This record gives sequence, C-alpha cells and structure tokens, in this order.
Amino acid sequence: MSQSLWPDANGSTSPASRPKPAASTNPKLQPEEAFVPTIFLTLYLLVWPVIVFAVLAVISRAFLGEMLEARKEGRTMI
Repeated sequence: MSQSLWPDANGSTSPASRPKPAASTNPKLQPEEAFVPTIFLTLYLLVWPVIVFAVLAVISRAFLGEMLEARKEGRTMI
C-alpha cells in the first residue's frame, strides 16, 4: 500500500503531493559534541528520583517522629 490513508490539505493522498520538510539550518553534531548534552540530559533525568527520595525520606521521618511523640503522650494523630 503506497498511498497514505489520510488526505492532505488538497484532498490528495499521494506521497508526492505532500510538502517536503525544510532543510535544517544547523549542522549535525559530531559524535563527540553530542556526548556532552547526552551526559547532562542523563544526569538531569537520573537526579530527579534522588531528589524525590530525599524529600520523601524527610517527610516520612518527620511524620514518624510526630507519630511516636503523640503515642508517647497518649494522644491521636488526628
């Protein structure tokens, strides 16, 4: 099946009637130049779980401390 199922703006479904994408004005990065942004993006993505875990640990520790203090004093948490 060489034709698209979706018509373009003119109603045609042939691939030849579709506009070609514009050529990029930026040259492609060399592999060693692409390495640095990849490292930064990887570190950025990997640091979020660490931050979330740290915040969850602080909240959990504070809640546990409050719960133990309330139990020691004989009162409920709510």
